[in-house]
Amino acid sequence: MLCTLRLRFADRPDHALAFEPADAETDPWELLRSRADRNGRISLGDRESCTIGEVLEVSIVEPERSEGPTWERGLKDEDVATALDEGYNPPA
Repeated sequence: MLCTLRLRFADRPDHALAFEPADAETDPWELLRSRADRNGRISLGDRESCTIGEVLEVSIVEPERSEGPTWERGLKDEDVATALDEGYNPPA
């Protein structure tokens, strides 16, 4: 399952770090330590990295729930039984 950590720094903008953890660890600092290499550096992307010492605060980001389509947007979803009850005629 994908896990996203929000990293807060003193001298740069916050950063979201998404990855799939190897175990079921739930402590954000332990998850962050699991991403560090043997030199203590954490890759933040293709070109950026940091050390654990540079991170002031780390928290797990809960995924936001997304809503499905609604009738207000003009989308309609009918099941087969409803379509047959209404005398649906398929296109020729």
